[in-house]
Amino acid sequence: MTEENSKSESKNWPIIWAICAVFIVLLVCGLNWYFLQNGDENRGTFGDMFGVSNAIFSGLALAGLIYAIIQQQEQLSIAREDLERTKSLSQEQSDHIRKQNELALKRDAESTFFQMLSTIDTIEAGLKFHTRFGGDLTQVEGANALDNVYDRSSCHSINLNTFDWKISGEIDILPLMQILASSVLYADENFKGNTKFVDLCSATASQNKLVLFGLYALWDKNEHLIEIIEKTHFLKRLPETGDNYIKYVRKHFSVEAFECK
Repeated sequence: MTEENSKSESKNWPIIWAICAVFIVLLVCGLNWYFLQNGDENRGTFGDMFGVSNAIFSGLALAGLIYAIIQQQEQLSIAREDLERTKSLSQEQSDHIRKQNELALKRDAESTFFQMLSTIDTIEAGLKFHTRFGGDLTQVEGANALDNVYDRSSCHSINLNTFDWKISGEIDILPLMQILASSVLYADENFKGNTKFVDLCSATASQNKLVLFGLYALWDKNEHLIEIIEKTHFLKRLPETGDNYIKYVRKHFSVEAFECK
C-alpha cells in the first residue's frame, strides 16, 4: 500500500507544479497591473504583458497535453499488465481443471479395472465340478474345480479348431477367459506406457489359468491380445516343459512371451 501511495503522489506532482505556475503567473500579472495602472503608456505596457501570459498559458496547455498522453500510456501499460495477469490466471485455472479431469479419468479407469478383476474372481468362485474321491461323488468349486478339469483334459492332444471350452462336458470356462482377456485389453488401452496393470492380471492368475488363457488367445485369433501377451511377457511363469497344453502354448507363442523381465 505504501509503494502504491508513493507512485500515486509522484504522478500528481506535475499537476501541482502546473497549478503553482499558473498561480505565480496570475500573481505577477496582478502585481504588474497594480503598479502600472496609472498613465496611458503604463496601460499599453500592461496590455503587452498579456502576450507573455498567453505564451505561458499555451506552454502550460501543451505541457498538460503531453502529461495527458503520458498518463494515457501509463494506463494502457497497466491495462496490458492486467490482461497478461488475467491470461496467466486463466491458463493456470485451465491447467488445474485439466489435471483434475485427468486424475478423475485415471481413478475411474482404475476402478473399472479392479471391478473387472473382481468379476474374474467371482466367475472363478462360481465354477463347480463333480469328481469321485474314494468312490464318493464330490463337488469341487472355484480354483480347485478349474485345476481338476485342467488335469483331466491337459493329458489329451489338442486341436483348437474343435476345442470345447466346456471341459469334460460339465464346466464352462469360456466366460472366465473372456473377462480375463477383456481385463488385459482394457489395461493396455487405458494405461499406456504402464504395464503394471497387465502384469497384475498375470500375477493373480494361477499357472493353469495362464495356460488356458494362452490357448484362448490362440483360439480366438486375437492378434492384438497375442501381441500384448508377448510384449508384456505375460506367460513368464510357465515352465519350459509340461503337459500337452503347455507344449502347445510354447510352440505357438514367441519366446518373448515367456521371458522374465
